[in-house]
Amino acid sequence: MPGGWRKWTGIGLIGLSGVWFALMLSVPFWPFSFEVKALLAILFLVLMEVSFWLGAAIVGKQALSRFWAARRSKREGPAEGPGDGPGQT
Repeated sequence: MPGGWRKWTGIGLIGLSGVWFALMLSVPFWPFSFEVKALLAILFLVLMEVSFWLGAAIVGKQALSRFWAARRSKREGPAEGPGDGPGQT
């Protein structure tokens, strides 16, 4: 499967952004000074954004093409024969 590792890398990076987010939310409960907590929260925020957008950039094209293909097939529906279209009596 060509490109399969890219898909899983992108999904892994998006999942990792959730881990960074959870760590960022837990920082206020850690036993460090305010300055260290602020630095850690900013660090986790940056790591979260970078990993999410890298993962989205890797997976994005595949996910977007899959989304549009599903949407297109839904919109087109079953094929119509001659005289079956709208406005035909």
